[in-house]
Amino acid sequence: MDRFLEKWQKARKSREGMEELLDYLKPLIKKAAHRYRNPYLTEEDLMQEGMIAVIESVYRFDPDRGVYFLKYVREMVYGRIYSLLRAEKARRGKEVPLEEYRIEVQHFAEELPTINFPPGVLTPRQESLIALRYERGISLSEVAKILKITPAGAYDLEKRALKKLKKYYLSLKTQ
Repeated sequence: MDRFLEKWQKARKSREGMEELLDYLKPLIKKAAHRYRNPYLTEEDLMQEGMIAVIESVYRFDPDRGVYFLKYVREMVYGRIYSLLRAEKARRGKEVPLEEYRIEVQHFAEELPTINFPPGVLTPRQESLIALRYERGISLSEVAKILKITPAGAYDLEKRALKKLKKYYLSLKTQ
């Protein structure tokens, strides 16, 4: 028998039982929230969503289906947090078109510090990526959209550029 069935039964019967279950499952919820942390929602928002998933799980769980309660709760928490993240990304995507965001970035460009790249070390595309990421603080996925490449391509481009810069500066240090 699932050792969490007792906790589930207590949670269904009393508020104290529910609070005890939520306290017990807090590390699971925190781990899920940390895994899906993002620029759109705070970790606390994600933890609240996870707690709601636990509460719903208590009332939706059916022990006759042969599923362990903890496994059921885990799937519900991760699923609910992931769904919230997808919905928030979609909502924000409709709210602020990327083209407007790019205009806003260009508008404030003169106020931001600029990176002086060593000549001939990086390609123009690598310089653009590094400037967008580190001068303006734009996320890698947004930079990928701006440069019209995939996020994986942007990641690779960034890693190659940083490797080249590191190699260049290390060679200056040894001279």
